[in-house]
Amino acid sequence: MQNVKRVPIAPDVTEDDVAQVAYFENLDNHDYIEGDEKTPTETVYNVPGEETFLHYIEDEMLGISYIAFSGENAENLEKKVADKVKTVKPADVARALKSPPKDPEKLRRTLAHAFLLAPPKHDETFDKYFRIGFEHADPDVRRQAVVGVGYVGWPELAEPLRELAENDPDTDVKRDAKAMLKALKGAK
Repeated sequence: MQNVKRVPIAPDVTEDDVAQVAYFENLDNHDYIEGDEKTPTETVYNVPGEETFLHYIEDEMLGISYIAFSGENAENLEKKVADKVKTVKPADVARALKSPPKDPEKLRRTLAHAFLLAPPKHDETFDKYFRIGFEHADPDVRRQAVVGVGYVGWPELAEPLRELAENDPDTDVKRDAKAMLKALKGAK
């Protein structure tokens, strides 16, 4: 998806909630894409007569669901939907990561929200969020941070990735960090 704005939704928002909003906004059910552990499952709705889309995405790699807006009038569609779907805002992430959750699962979810909200260009605040993940004791949290790099593609994260690829005690984290480093180099 190009020119897409990803918006994390609150954990209690369901696919049915998004479908109901799509229905009340008179959106057509455009497509359904079955995913797997590496590819998100996606339901796509479109504004009739336009190339404007609302995507409901269940992302197994991040372990969360989110919505995305794309197309010619994506900003207008986002404004219409924003009041009807409970979303996670940058301030919510900042508040949660000011004192990171002790529960690794909650931290992983909060980091996933941060990855989706991160701007296209490197940002110091969001960089700190990645580093919270890279430096965490739990290998699943470190892997989540490595996966998150793929959502932003910032070359500024290559050095901490290299550190994980070379020195992490967990073989899965090492493997994923090496793969992400390779992907970052290929994206240049």
